[in-house]
Amino acid sequence: MLDGAKQYLGEKLYKRCYRSYLREMEKQKDRYQCFLKARGEQTVFSGWDKKATEVKGTFAVLETGTCYVFYDRSGFLNKDAGRCFEQVFRDNRNCFAAYADQDYVDTDGRRYDPWFKPVWSPDTIISSFYIGDIFAIRKNCVEERMIRDAEPLTEEQVQRIFYTCYEAHRKEHGISRPFSEKPDVERISKILYHQYHEDIQRELSEYEKQTRHIQDAVLQQAIPVLLSPGEYEAAGDAENDLVSVIIPSKDNPSVLKQCIRSVREYTKNISYEIHVIDNGSSRSNKEEIQLFCRENQVQYHYHPMPFNFSVMCNLGASYAAGNYLLFLNDDIEAFSADWMEKMWKLARLTHVGAVGAKLLYPDTTLIQHAGVTNLQIGPAHKLMKEDDCYSYYHGRNRGIHDMIAVTAACLMIGRDKFKEAGGFCESIAVSYNDVDFCFSVVEKGYYNVQNNEICLYHHESLSRGNDEISAEKWSRLLKEKELLYTRHEHLRGKDPFYSPQLGGNFSQYLCFYEYEYERRTKLYAQTPKICQDPQKYENGCLMLRIEHAQKDRRLEWSEPEDNCIRIEGWSYVLHNDSCRYKRELILKRDTVCYKVKLRDRYRKDVEQILEGESEHTAMAGFYAGISLSGLEKGRYQIGMLAKDKCSRQRLYAMSDQWIEIP
Repeated sequence: MLDGAKQYLGEKLYKRCYRSYLREMEKQKDRYQCFLKARGEQTVFSGWDKKATEVKGTFAVLETGTCYVFYDRSGFLNKDAGRCFEQVFRDNRNCFAAYADQDYVDTDGRRYDPWFKPVWSPDTIISSFYIGDIFAIRKNCVEERMIRDAEPLTEEQVQRIFYTCYEAHRKEHGISRPFSEKPDVERISKILYHQYHEDIQRELSEYEKQTRHIQDAVLQQAIPVLLSPGEYEAAGDAENDLVSVIIPSKDNPSVLKQCIRSVREYTKNISYEIHVIDNGSSRSNKEEIQLFCRENQVQYHYHPMPFNFSVMCNLGASYAAGNYLLFLNDDIEAFSADWMEKMWKLARLTHVGAVGAKLLYPDTTLIQHAGVTNLQIGPAHKLMKEDDCYSYYHGRNRGIHDMIAVTAACLMIGRDKFKEAGGFCESIAVSYNDVDFCFSVVEKGYYNVQNNEICLYHHESLSRGNDEISAEKWSRLLKEKELLYTRHEHLRGKDPFYSPQLGGNFSQYLCFYEYEYERRTKLYAQTPKICQDPQKYENGCLMLRIEHAQKDRRLEWSEPEDNCIRIEGWSYVLHNDSCRYKRELILKRDTVCYKVKLRDRYRKDVEQILEGESEHTAMAGFYAGISLSGLEKGRYQIGMLAKDKCSRQRLYAMSDQWIEIP
């Protein structure tokens, strides 16, 4: 009887553990649901409309007092949609069109996959119809017969109506500047449309299909905005417009040679010259570089001085004879034809400022740069280390996109615009000088453009990470970031081409909801408690991996030094059910042991790795913050104690990771 009672109690305790595991997993695996709940929005809609999913590509029109609202019939409008568009056109009489955010609804009525859009981007709209499935046009800007004669409206016809109206408006008014208080086309940062979708996973090929449709329309001369004279056919001749390539370099002859050879090999149909700015190579390297430059018709300028990227770029611009400047790192390698000509075709447009290219890590398809996002924590490369074989967030690594900034590792701009922006700020020697320059270009009223149709290799170390930056370099980085925002205070933490609904600290286009492990807060930093040495529980069943164990670094120059160690990793119990164990971190110094509570973290990647090794490992991840004030100076080894919540079993494992308390 006693055994039966124990079994019953054990089963009851396990069910409680499993329910807790499911609740926490569901909470952490769906960021968008957390995002909606935090804003008090409805997370589930009832009344799945099967018929609506069958009319994808057929548009409906809602008429209001001032505008026509176009939306795809395979979804439904938010109840506030008409009022929101009406308000925009009443408040801004310069506005001829507006668009809004949207999301998807699955067969259970659950909302997912939000599409948060950037501000009006005239170059992005040429690459893809990024405004999506809901937009409005002011009544007096569209002829009623265009709508009436086309009914029922197809996706192609609706896009043609928009482009035709845009072309007519642009001819009359030109292209509005990016930071106009009253833009010609307004974004409404609110989800006003929900599209039914039977498949939870959106097709990755959707962007490519959409782009192909637009490109086909261009070939058929169906989209007039791309073909008519005006800003998109700015004056210029690839053979007469000289491009001056400026390459800062020092003591890097082999990499520099590779860069120049690749430029020579893959640059056709455009006139260019090359300037190398050397800030003090050794005598032997200088002689080697000089000889190579002489043999390859490259102009070599030797200026011994401390490294200052901005000064070197400005020097190169002073030597340049071209009416276009192309700043290029010496570790860039070209491998695709017409790359420079494609950059020039954008740089010559009167509204375009700096033009950037997509950079990949060498001999991989991993992204190093696909534009810059100005996050709350500072500028960051978009989609860094993501695989370019996939299309991310409605094609943000494909096609052409307007950006707040691009990297000067490969940046082209017209000489006159370079001078107008004031060149590179020489007070910012190493980091953020290209972002500062791009900010200045935007402030002059130009659009910076990222052309992801151009791919180059950037031989920057793939393995290098922030953990490897010395304290001295980190301090300099923060000082230069502070100078950047001192010069451009109104752009601190703001990026109009990155929706405010997107994550303030993410470059992967995640909605703006932070889990606790993503927050920089001292609220969870614990004071460790002395405990008994749990070594007797070690039996090889608990598997432990520590991925990060380091003192948190301050992210702003004005912040005080952090006094917290962050430890992250994952663990599981071999051939057992991991959801039934409560885990604690153990810090061991000599014979003294400390225990620290940790928090579980959802890790889909670990669950896939551990398939067949253990049950219920989706929450195998963990993180903990430890206050340094509770630990004596010394070297501590990191371990873990796992307690079975359904029995008295204890398991222990010690990692090979150590932390040093100074």
